[in-house]
Amino acid sequence: MVEQVKFQFNSQTVHQIVGLFQDGRLKLEPPFQRKGVWKLKQRIHLMRSVFQGYPIPSIFIYRHEDEGTGRVVFEVIDGKQRIETLLMYMGHKLGRFAAPVQFLGSESPRDLNWNQLRNLKKQSLLEEYQVQTIEVTGGLSDIIELFVRINSTGNALTPQEIRNARFYTSEFLKTAKKLSSRYEHYLQHAGILGAQQILRMKHIELMSELIYSANLGRVGNKKRVLDAAMSNNGLKGAKLKKAGQIATTSLNRLRSMFPDLSRSIRFSKVSDFYSLAVLIQTFEAKGLILNDKQRNSLAWEMLTAFSVGVDSLAEASKKLELKTLSPRDELLRQYLSAVRADSDSESSRQKRHSILEGLLQPLFERKDQQRLFSPEQRRILWNTADERVCAECGCELDWDDFHADHIKPYSLGGMTVLDNAAILCATHNIAKGKKLRKTA
Repeated sequence: MVEQVKFQFNSQTVHQIVGLFQDGRLKLEPPFQRKGVWKLKQRIHLMRSVFQGYPIPSIFIYRHEDEGTGRVVFEVIDGKQRIETLLMYMGHKLGRFAAPVQFLGSESPRDLNWNQLRNLKKQSLLEEYQVQTIEVTGGLSDIIELFVRINSTGNALTPQEIRNARFYTSEFLKTAKKLSSRYEHYLQHAGILGAQQILRMKHIELMSELIYSANLGRVGNKKRVLDAAMSNNGLKGAKLKKAGQIATTSLNRLRSMFPDLSRSIRFSKVSDFYSLAVLIQTFEAKGLILNDKQRNSLAWEMLTAFSVGVDSLAEASKKLELKTLSPRDELLRQYLSAVRADSDSESSRQKRHSILEGLLQPLFERKDQQRLFSPEQRRILWNTADERVCAECGCELDWDDFHADHIKPYSLGGMTVLDNAAILCATHNIAKGKKLRKTA
């Protein structure tokens, strides 16, 4: 499902806008916004239009619920200079100035500042002035592209401001951009995103979602990612670093597990790929062994068959050829429904995640929860050994320098038990890595 930018038209009085700003709910500077660029002459011209009752251009805002406080907040996409001018005139931001006001019946305008206007009991001329606001919803890349497009006329964005808007200043978005640059070629080669989608920064949006989901430890609502990206209280610091590492590890794992991923299978679609990538994050967190080539090949065959099943069901539904569904077909129908309904909602994503988890998890072994041999196991191994020599090179060892080694590597599912233990020297234990040691 292609997400579209949606607009809702409203209006607010200047008094209401000031109230939102004073309450900390009106954010003038989301990460992509630019600094103040209007000169005093332009601000005076705006105030002249307001006092004469002329409409001013609409304010574009992103309305959402702040995760930290639960309050509805408004991020200004376009109209910062207009709102800033109103706030400066009224003394709510630095830079007070006077503007011409012409009262009914007077022959010429008078230059008045806000205090003078209030002393004349005429503040309602400004406070009750209606400003049209347009609430915007859409994906992160869509919101930023809208900002760039709107600001291509008038005081047009400079090339540096466009780069800042598209490549961000927040820590969260910088991390997403870095990750997207690393996997841009892979995403295009596998057919997950096309060149035009890359130009629209959809790869940055996808990486933002994967980082955010890694922090949650589950699938997330796409809208929440935009909120986190635009919030100063969003994901950052140690949590962001850890989430970025999880996302990177899981993408590398997915790429090595399923090297044949391409447009020939539905999991190259962005919504399906997201589900698959988060599933690998889940499997990594559970300690499943994901580097067994034979099991990975089996998982790929199952994914391919499942993809064909979903596509076949979708084609049959177009031709109204659906018959009584078998239990397997019912699972395919549920997955298809979770894609068609609202593919980016948390409930649809969770449904797809659960289906894929039930399909693939039984194929993989789980690593032993105990990674290292215990002191007791080391003592038993040492004291029951026929020879206290390295099993690889035969060199004699003493208690202080012997290593307890997994005969079948831990990373390949080897258990941390004495039947899978051998005495090695440090050199050969480190050199062995993930290789299986040959036994006589």
